[in-house]
Amino acid sequence: MEMMHNGKQVFSLPKSSIKERIINLMGNALSTRLLPVDTETDYVSISGFIGKPEFAKKNRGEQFFFVNNRFIRSPFLHHAIENACQQLLPENSTPSYFIFFEMNPEDIDINIHPTKTEVKFTNEQIIYQFLMAAVKQSIGQYNITPSLDFDDPLGINFIPSRTSEPKEQPSVKINPNYNPFTATFGAPIRREALQSDQNDPKYADILFGKSEEQSIFEQVEREVFPIIPEEIDYSDETDSSSKKTIQLGNRFLLTIYKSELLLIDHERALERIYFERNLNKISNQKGECQKLLFPKTIDVSKSETAILNEILPELQKFGFDINEFGNGTYIIHGIPSGVPQNFDVENTIREIMEQSNKGIVKEVLPIQESISLTLARKMAAQNKSTMHQQNIDTLLEALFATSAPKVTPDGKVIIKIFNADDLETLLNE
Repeated sequence: MEMMHNGKQVFSLPKSSIKERIINLMGNALSTRLLPVDTETDYVSISGFIGKPEFAKKNRGEQFFFVNNRFIRSPFLHHAIENACQQLLPENSTPSYFIFFEMNPEDIDINIHPTKTEVKFTNEQIIYQFLMAAVKQSIGQYNITPSLDFDDPLGINFIPSRTSEPKEQPSVKINPNYNPFTATFGAPIRREALQSDQNDPKYADILFGKSEEQSIFEQVEREVFPIIPEEIDYSDETDSSSKKTIQLGNRFLLTIYKSELLLIDHERALERIYFERNLNKISNQKGECQKLLFPKTIDVSKSETAILNEILPELQKFGFDINEFGNGTYIIHGIPSGVPQNFDVENTIREIMEQSNKGIVKEVLPIQESISLTLARKMAAQNKSTMHQQNIDTLLEALFATSAPKVTPDGKVIIKIFNADDLETLLNE
């Protein structure tokens, strides 16, 4: 079956099973994310597929009901599926589903809406309970452990390498001068290090040297929070002891400036800092890319392909290295420099695509600001942790160096200032 639009082929679908047809239309990502639903009673037969709850999306578009092969919409039945997946779905997300009902036509009234997409069942409560039970059974039966689908016509998806990259035969290098009892080649371990408390982490570097991953991490940490001098000028303040900043959990910072108390949202402060740094890199054309140790793939539907292709040039300016492989599959070879290697790049790109699809990018924020904001939010949430006093001071300096330190790019409050009168009012409430 082929579908043409303006002389261009949109779909070319071979004869296939229901699952294969869903994958061909919605993207290869669904091949391992669908759970079969199959229940037969004297009143109704229910079949089809439900998406695994952990892959539920915030935007709708993969929810389909069919009654006797007729497409319908039903908020009532949609609620049954959400109820069946209760406490399994991520917040504000909707599972994918492709559900088929076969039942006696006399138990259906299709004349309640001009488009015939809404129907009324003679006994809606029975359908509701049967559907909810069928979905619960499917999730409980098939979603306990991962399984291999031997009927998947797409087979196992391997991440291909770039054809332009040279292929080198792997080799094993051996250093004949290596001595495990020396910290570096030929340098003996210091006696005082062995006699000290070896549980102290600082001696791990002496004994074993720094790993490549640790060195990379420390380099990134220096870029994000550079070392500042031990002596800081507090000439504007009368009491330097008041400069100690208290961190409440991983979320809030509490500090005193002159006669006022400052409550700072740590995550929102990072969001503002990362947002402006990302934009500065773009304006200075310094959107550097760091290669992933293991390339990742992202599978999108036919409609999402057009959206991703539209924003792909802008993503590349930020340092993303993404190439189209075909059939809705894209390979991610690199991410912006400074972003952790375990960064959730797939969900970040999907969120940017979702905003673009809803018109947020065009109507509310320019495309570059939208990408920068999404990246900043993800990076801030991932880097939020307990900090040393020196890094807190550096964070505050970076925040107050931004163009708008009091609010996030989307207008949320970062800093709340309390003076003595405000505190007295709070205590007297």
